[in-house]
Amino acid sequence: MVRNGWKNVGPAEDGVVLKEPTVPGGGGNKEDSHKMNEKVRNIGTQALLTAFGFALVVFVSLAAILVYQNFELARRIDSVIQTQAQIRAELHELQREVARLNSFFSPEGIKKMSLKMKRFDHLNDGKANYYAALIYAFSKQHELDPYLVYSIIHIESSFVSTAVSPKGARGLMQVMPSWSATFNISLDDLFHPATNIRVGTAILRDELKRRRTVQKALAAYNAGKGDGTGQYVKKVMGVYKKL
Repeated sequence: MVRNGWKNVGPAEDGVVLKEPTVPGGGGNKEDSHKMNEKVRNIGTQALLTAFGFALVVFVSLAAILVYQNFELARRIDSVIQTQAQIRAELHELQREVARLNSFFSPEGIKKMSLKMKRFDHLNDGKANYYAALIYAFSKQHELDPYLVYSIIHIESSFVSTAVSPKGARGLMQVMPSWSATFNISLDDLFHPATNIRVGTAILRDELKRRRTVQKALAAYNAGKGDGTGQYVKKVMGVYKKL
């Protein structure tokens, strides 16, 4: 009990009550303490929020880094896969080209044709092998049957590379001089076996694409040379069937 600024602090001894003075405004200490605690709590809360915000920023940054790294890794993997696919495609194309070149220079095919040339056209080994290789190579290049080209040369020039017809056709496949400008070659180039067969097979292939049949292509190939076209086609096809 507080009375006149004093409060009892203990039981009476010998009838005497122990008292101590009260502090004026002492009741406000609890309020100040409460405010202090509230302030501390606010500071603590603010510190936690700040720490949480910082942690969140760090987490988001790390997540962004991981996402970027994953994206970059995925991009590199995709690039490697595309590169491997490209390499496989190029390898496949190279294998096809090797097979195509092997078909051009088929040793067995050339040997077989060379033997026929020696038997039917009485060519020596050197010429037979040389002409057979050229015929095989350029025929395959222009998607022609090598034996059809062989038959044309047999009828056109009998494998005389310097042959000239009354109309001026030259060489093994009797190419007309007017074709020299188209293929950017000289007239003398038409006497070279490789050039003559290259140009002749290109002309024949073009006629075959346009005429659709071998007989019509042969007739067009022979047109303008002064020979009977019908007879020419029969002669070439007759040799072709024998080969």
